[in-house]
Amino acid sequence: GLAVAEGRRPAVAAMGTTFLVAWENGGSILAKRLDVDAEALKVAPGTEPAVTSNDAGFWIASRTPGRNIQLSAVGGATIPLGSDASTAPGIARDGNALIVGWDEHTKRIEEGVVTPLPDVDFNHAKSAPAIADASMILRLTPQPDTTYKSYISTAIGQPIARGDATQRRPVTAFDGRRFLVVWEELRTDFESPTIWATFVERGEPSAPFELGAGERP
Repeated sequence: GLAVAEGRRPAVAAMGTTFLVAWENGGSILAKRLDVDAEALKVAPGTEPAVTSNDAGFWIASRTPGRNIQLSAVGGATIPLGSDASTAPGIARDGNALIVGWDEHTKRIEEGVVTPLPDVDFNHAKSAPAIADASMILRLTPQPDTTYKSYISTAIGQPIARGDATQRRPVTAFDGRRFLVVWEELRTDFESPTIWATFVERGEPSAPFELGAGERP
């Protein structure tokens, strides 16, 4: 089995039958492939990793101690993407390109070329975005007339599941036909979240349904 690894905020991605696990450790991002018997590799200084892969290998987006957003190829170079970030990044593969989002910003990276995508017109971002591909980028936006409630919206501002309760920690995946969006919802108090989900097909979300109680999707 794996040796005990000190750290926090794990992230995982697969490439074929190979898995990569990344985590935060003392201000650095460490990563380990599970198909090789080797020590964890220090990828770059940073925190709050998000991981994906494409034909070139594994990639880790993270936030540096100086609040800059960066994209690091495991075993390769690091590309700076932005500064003064208030949230951790999200990352996903889009074809053979990569999509990285944070705060209200989203960028597409292909063969080392960084292309900004349109900024999201939110009052402020409240968490790292959940990204399935360039067509499904989810963030939290504040409920009107509140300072603490938020709901999940797409990058163009379409609500996924609007309601009176606050929503947080969205995750999403795509099966080739529809997206599954899962999130944590606080309907009674902040200590007892419930897990809710919806399917989104051709831009239209279905009625949300409850999965159960839990701490995090």
